[in-house]
Amino acid sequence: MKNRILRIFTILGFSGMLFSCNGSQREPDPEYIDPPSYSEDSFQIHYKRKDNKFEDWALWLWEYPTGAGEEYSFNGTDDFGAIAAYPISKWAGLSSSKTLGFIIKSKGSWNKKDVGIDRVIDFSQLEKDEKNIYHVYLNSGDENIYTDKNLTIMDGIEFV
Repeated sequence: MKNRILRIFTILGFSGMLFSCNGSQREPDPEYIDPPSYSEDSFQIHYKRKDNKFEDWALWLWEYPTGAGEEYSFNGTDDFGAIAAYPISKWAGLSSSKTLGFIIKSKGSWNKKDVGIDRVIDFSQLEKDEKNIYHVYLNSGDENIYTDKNLTIMDGIEFV
């Protein structure tokens, strides 16, 4: 019988190491880059593209509804796609408003947007994991905001 391989994901704190059933250990997949981790409340926006080409894409993030926006890079990858991980404290008003506006756009310009609308993450509608991380999942070309990699639609989605 062939050895089965169990992938222990970063979310469980094992840095993506692979273990086989016979107890041997393999190196982490070099294709994946662990996103930064924080010792405070944070979020991860997971972004999937069919072509797996993320280097030309970035996020425009702002405190919704009135904050100033700024471009942020994806800073990790996993088996779902690219990840943008940032601490909530980066946006001072987010602790009270609990809403963050975002656009996925071409990196360094406004030549392209993944979808034609602005979207909002309402953190009060999400649960943090055991590491105090909020997770949302996005599928390229799809306006929905999902709460897991199985693409469960987030309650309270808002398009602006």
